[in-house]
Amino acid sequence: MKQPTPFENLLQSLWNPFKNFKNIFNKDFKKQRRDKHFNYSAFILLGLFAFAHFFMKFDDAPFWVVILFGWFGAWMGNFAREWYREVMLGYKWDWLDIWAGCYGGAFASFIYILIFLK
Repeated sequence: MKQPTPFENLLQSLWNPFKNFKNIFNKDFKKQRRDKHFNYSAFILLGLFAFAHFFMKFDDAPFWVVILFGWFGAWMGNFAREWYREVMLGYKWDWLDIWAGCYGGAFASFIYILIFLK
């Protein structure tokens, strides 16, 4: 069997959040506490966007930069949280929690775009 190339691995890892959308937002969304990842990521990034807008003139950024900042900012925060909880506290790693946070970051990006970008 052929081993995937690093580029194929990258493409697969970028596609996983979209492929697993229905696994993230299922009927047990609140029971599995994924709503907290979504909501916390959205609120934290909305605060960062407001800070950047008023103090750093972030309103000149193109919309795709805002969306990428929201998605990857939420990814970094949720990844760090999952890493800490697994390594330090012994909890089980869950990629779906990280991706739920990414969707929260993207949601915050869209809210920022609708309100502040011209």
